[in-house]
Amino acid sequence: MGFFSDLKTRRAIAALDERIETVERQLKGVKLEWESTYDKLHRIVQRISKRAERAEELEPREDGHDSSAPPVETGAPQAGAGLSQRQREIQQQILRHRAGMR
Repeated sequence: MGFFSDLKTRRAIAALDERIETVERQLKGVKLEWESTYDKLHRIVQRISKRAERAEELEPREDGHDSSAPPVETGAPQAGAGLSQRQREIQQQILRHRAGMR
């Protein structure tokens, strides 16, 4: 009777080993997928942050406070064109929040 119980235990251990290997492979796949997603999100946040910086740099020229600054190009509509000062401030807050700058 000892032989059969030993065989049954070995089979159970082998089955558990297979399950562990399967879980480890799946976890590795999830980790790789998360790293890829994190990298994509990081690049998007960087782009948004750069856009917010550019918008802040352009803001004084749009308001006319900086007369020494070069004129804003006319051709393509500017981000925030037609917005009031308060609306532009809110827009900048939103962009900073989205970029994680709060």
